[in-house]
Amino acid sequence: AGIDSGANATVLSSLNGAIAQTQAITAGSLNASAGGGITLSTNVSGSQTLSTTGVAGNISITSANALDTGNFSITTDSGSAQTVSLSSGAGITVSGAFGNSQDRLKLLATGGNIAVNGALTASELTLSTTGASTQTAAITATGLELLGSGTHTLNNAGNAVATLAGNTGNVDYSQAGALAVGTVNTAGLTASGKVLVRATGAAGDITLNNTVTSGSAANDSLVLAAGRNFINNAGATPLTPGAGRFLVYSTDPTANTFGGFASTGNAFGRSYAANAPSDASMTSLSGNRMVYSITPVLNVSGDNQSKVYGAADPALSYTVGSGLVAGDTAGSVLAGLLAAPTGSAASAGTHAITQGTLAAALGYSLAYTNGTLTVSKATVSVTGAAANNKTYDGSTAATLGTIGTLTGMAYGELLTLNSTGASFSNADAGTGKTVTATYSLSNGTGLAGNYQLAAAPVTTVADI
Repeated sequence: AGIDSGANATVLSSLNGAIAQTQAITAGSLNASAGGGITLSTNVSGSQTLSTTGVAGNISITSANALDTGNFSITTDSGSAQTVSLSSGAGITVSGAFGNSQDRLKLLATGGNIAVNGALTASELTLSTTGASTQTAAITATGLELLGSGTHTLNNAGNAVATLAGNTGNVDYSQAGALAVGTVNTAGLTASGKVLVRATGAAGDITLNNTVTSGSAANDSLVLAAGRNFINNAGATPLTPGAGRFLVYSTDPTANTFGGFASTGNAFGRSYAANAPSDASMTSLSGNRMVYSITPVLNVSGDNQSKVYGAADPALSYTVGSGLVAGDTAGSVLAGLLAAPTGSAASAGTHAITQGTLAAALGYSLAYTNGTLTVSKATVSVTGAAANNKTYDGSTAATLGTIGTLTGMAYGELLTLNSTGASFSNADAGTGKTVTATYSLSNGTGLAGNYQLAAAPVTTVADI
């Protein structure tokens, strides 16, 4: 019919068997010890000192009212791991240090929230809530299982969990040390909402031994942020981001273990601390991404090109040397055009092919080496030259009646054609004798330095 002893202590003892109390306990204090387990399955108020011995010494407390672990002093057999379970329909508060590194601990809030305000320690810890679990004190556990349809926000700097798993609503969990997603009763980590898991320390590896799944439609529905390396042991498709995308932060792709997993995109020079998913440097990038804090240097060289002055300008190209990592291609990283003089500005001689607007995206640094554009002189010809007849004078000297006309200039330019001499093939009298003319070029509307005369001699005929 229940136990009510007011402010007096109530003592229950079973040396060999279990204690099971299903009626209300309103004792000022309850002191229960059993050789088996202890089960309290109704409202409990006051202070409870519960101890069990033996391999079957589990303790289970189920209450419709709110529970505060500060009201419990629990001792189990030191020689074997037990399960200590607290279930409440109105919330659970951990108000002081609670649990031990040997036992399995379950805090189940079928209604209300779970507030971890005292250090919580277990070999395996299960937190299940339809509301929210929060903390102001650290959790230490070999395995942490998150259950229920609620939201778990567990970001105390002192958290130390080896393996995380669960099937729940939303997960926001962080700790400084390395963390694995694996099996803690539940295999892997599944959330109907968002998943954010961080291992913030310099040795904060995140290892996937099982898959991580988000059912959220939010843009960054699944985010893993490793302080050091990402290690995948969960196959080719370890991440399912729902209708959103995944972002996996780490330091260096060459130090990661991908295990058959291939990201469809990368980003560099970004850390979670400085470039969280909501930062403009991340919202400007779409799709699933591996995000790295290192800044790789992409070495690019401009390809050498050549042309004749006045000819069509060559297409400028480049060669990518070292620097591309993690499956990136030049097409996914580089954009923009190289630069070199064009048209009449590409004068005869050599010119640097510079970086121009070529730039690297995704956080790469670009180290560019100039190429060389070599421009040869355009060849011009003289047509229409005519020599004068002369009377035999014993010399080969000739004069031109018509100096001729230049052809072959580019860009509508004009040059000045200068006659530097003319001579008959010999001094003898005769008709139709060959006369060879020589010339020089000087600037006109164009520069003479961009042109050369054709190598074939300019000839005409005249009489002596």
